[in-house]
Amino acid sequence: MGRGPLVGPVVTACVILPKDFSCPGLTDSKKLSEKKRNEFYDYIMEHALSVSVGMKDEKVIDEVNIYEATKLAMYEAIEKSKITPDHVLIDAMKLENLTILVRRLSKGMRNRLRLQQLLSLQK
Repeated sequence: MGRGPLVGPVVTACVILPKDFSCPGLTDSKKLSEKKRNEFYDYIMEHALSVSVGMKDEKVIDEVNIYEATKLAMYEAIEKSKITPDHVLIDAMKLENLTILVRRLSKGMRNRLRLQQLLSLQK
């Protein structure tokens, strides 16, 4: 398992969805065709209350490492959100500097909560 780009920046997204949001048929974005992934992307973007992006370039990655650069990009995406989230669901990383509730999701929890919906935005 690897994390991050071979070249270029690391990019993260903060997507705030309505409480009743549903996206039937979306599973692991890596298993979707490009066409299906684009359809889900359009659907999620149409229904999202807020979407913001954090990005750290290769200089930051080289300076602090890919893991820390990813965390910095996550903080940036959350800070840029036009809506302050009540809580954050993230893919197993620790974000210890947030003042809001953070839930790190195990693989099983991700499957139940369909975090893949959010991950598909990054693909």
